[in-house]
Amino acid sequence: PSIKEGVLRVGSRHFALIPVDIPEKPFHFNSGNFFAEIEAFVLRCIKYTKTISLSGVYNENYPFALIYDAQSRRLFVSFAPADKDYNTFVYEPQKDSIVQQYVTDESVANYIARNIVNDIEEMI
Repeated sequence: PSIKEGVLRVGSRHFALIPVDIPEKPFHFNSGNFFAEIEAFVLRCIKYTKTISLSGVYNENYPFALIYDAQSRRLFVSFAPADKDYNTFVYEPQKDSIVQQYVTDESVANYIARNIVNDIEEMI
């Protein structure tokens, strides 16, 4: 791939590079704190006006990354089950139908986090 002026080119595809806050090293999650950490991250996504990310390893074996793009207002979750390619899911925390049904930021974060954890658990 080649990188020039904030654009990554891989073959004939071009990707815009978006700066994100990335921790120095991945966070290690276990099943006991995973939901709470994801829920807290989604809540930050709802309240922040900038792009943020969280990456880590779930149960010592499964790498994943969460990126909230403030411009598109979408949350991207990439997860790699053992011996498989990454899968990416897209969630829209501020989607009108979700916000109307769940009303508070906390209940929206809980709903999105449950969906993320369910999607990841289905792949394991």
